[in-house]
Amino acid sequence: MARRAILLCCLVTVPATAGGLYKWQDQHGAVHYSDQRPAQEQAAGVSRLNPQGVLLEAGESPAQQAARLAAAAQQKQQQALRREQQRQDRLLRERYDSVRDIERQRDAELQRLQPGLLQLQRQQQHERQHLASLQAEANRLQQAGKPLQGLPSQIAVQQRLLDGTSAQLQLRSGEIDALRRKAEQDSQRLRQLLGTSSP
Repeated sequence: MARRAILLCCLVTVPATAGGLYKWQDQHGAVHYSDQRPAQEQAAGVSRLNPQGVLLEAGESPAQQAARLAAAAQQKQQQALRREQQRQDRLLRERYDSVRDIERQRDAELQRLQPGLLQLQRQQQHERQHLASLQAEANRLQQAGKPLQGLPSQIAVQQRLLDGTSAQLQLRSGEIDALRRKAEQDSQRLRQLLGTSSP
């Protein structure tokens, strides 16, 4: 009761202005009211009141402000994700009538990519065999005490060729794996949208 009386007295003694009032607590625990915002930031923040003393905006500590801003950013991100999911769902429904449509497109893409993958695999195998033969020849000459002549440079060139082919093969395999994963994800999502468990 006494605290309420003190608060009322404080409000009465501070002139009411059109801009309202500011309330804050200093480092000693004393509560202040003013029609001017304090020049320095306060640890517990500064509250804003209307001319009648009704709270308009609660004061925030730096930690509370950081938490509020983080929560707002997270909410904004979630809203963006929901909008993107809705867009993806709309495209999925427009593009496919059934899961079998997705599977047919997946199979057509795999058929297009598979020959290139097989060619790279054969090329990789050939380059490995050639590199192995060069290395074997170099070992034979070393054991016989004969000069290697141009073999080291040939081995280096062949190793670079093999590395390049292996990188291309890894990239092509990644494309095929990503295609399969995307088709599976789209199939599962379309089943959910259609409310069915079968193609």
